[in-house]
Amino acid sequence: MSETLLNAKNVVKRYPVRGGIFRKVIAHVNAVSDVSFELKVGETLGLVGESGCGKSTLGRALIRLEELNGGSVEFLGADIAKLRESHLRKTRRDFQMIFQDPYSALNPKMTVFKLLAEPILNFYPDLSKKQVNERVEEIMRDVGLRPEYVSRYPHEFSGGQRQRISIGRALAASPKLIVCDEPVSALDVSIQAQILNLLMSLQEKYQLSFIFISHDLHVVRHVSRRIAVMYLGRIVEIGNNDDVFHKALHPYTRALLSAVPAARVDAKRERVILQGDVPSPIHPPQGCAFHPRCPYAVELCKQAVPELRDFGNGHQARCIRIGV
Repeated sequence: MSETLLNAKNVVKRYPVRGGIFRKVIAHVNAVSDVSFELKVGETLGLVGESGCGKSTLGRALIRLEELNGGSVEFLGADIAKLRESHLRKTRRDFQMIFQDPYSALNPKMTVFKLLAEPILNFYPDLSKKQVNERVEEIMRDVGLRPEYVSRYPHEFSGGQRQRISIGRALAASPKLIVCDEPVSALDVSIQAQILNLLMSLQEKYQLSFIFISHDLHVVRHVSRRIAVMYLGRIVEIGNNDDVFHKALHPYTRALLSAVPAARVDAKRERVILQGDVPSPIHPPQGCAFHPRCPYAVELCKQAVPELRDFGNGHQARCIRIGV
């Protein structure tokens, strides 16, 4: 078995809602609730779900761009939530993030060279100017761009090229983990496959681990070894690629899969239409959060919060109705 790189345990993230004249806290948005999973070295975990389910918040919390309200995140055995700023700064080179929008993720006032050299100089200040230049050239080649483009500014590139620069910037610090937050959703379909193939080739070359966040199940299937499905801040199903796609257990996962065109999942599926809207994360339903929209819900679903149960081969789901 590969070494465990990241171990998230009962992660919780809430945001205060303020109101009134004195801006007092009147409620909380429960963005992430009791999320646990492991990520192995060199593995890609796909994180899917509808907009607002907490995917991006979880991704940011895992690398401490957001402070946790509960739980822990162990990175190579060290709880990063408890690291002091000085130690956290040293550790940050090991985990980076690629953001959704390549147009806003890059500073328009910086050349590509400065964008790529900045993280190198931040984390490896003892490198000589020649070594930095060589590393920048290597990164440009790695992401499929000509090294002579380093004197250009972001506005001189296409969207796909900008995302390649963003990938290079994340790669510059020589990380072990990269959180990819919808990295292809803002790109043309013709460019998406190129970027996905680039990420997989870089993963093989540098033994990277990815947490790949997306609402597109087809994209996630293409790049991920395991898939976690989120609903209203919780993981409702997690398992390897084939199990989730061909042996989906949770009603929400089945509904998501039924919305994917049959040709893209290699099977015909009966269309599952979910009733109603996603509940508010400020006032989530009692019991199972999915029960107001679930066609299989019974009275007990309104009372008990189901636990993730293992159904073999590491395939887990959060539903009391499975097997009934």
